[in-house]
Amino acid sequence: MPRGLLSPAVCLLRIWRVPGAEKLPFEAFAKLPAGTVDTLLKPQNKQKLTGILTYHVLAGKWAAKKLMDKIKADGGSTSIKTVNGEELTARLADGGVQLTDVRGDTATVSITDVIQSNGVIHVIDTALLP
Repeated sequence: MPRGLLSPAVCLLRIWRVPGAEKLPFEAFAKLPAGTVDTLLKPQNKQKLTGILTYHVLAGKWAAKKLMDKIKADGGSTSIKTVNGEELTARLADGGVQLTDVRGDTATVSITDVIQSNGVIHVIDTALLP
């Protein structure tokens, strides 16, 4: 993601001085294969980029407690459907939540419960690909 392009959520996290927000979103996107972000930002890849972005969104309000309670109730891991229709697996790891995508790649939730008018943001340390 180009340095001049920040999501509104990242801007808010920086304004609120949430610890770790100064590294966002570059650290997560830097872990993607070289050239991935530049390719996704091309106009002809808008649909693919939309699919990736909506892979990071769940319907409803998923506060950290609700997600952790679901993980515990399901025996230590749970499958959650994303807005793009694909699933992520959430499990408890090292006192927090780890997400695994359909490819087997993982991301760790690093900041939880950033409450917004249209939902709840949880920051992860790696961009996941469907």
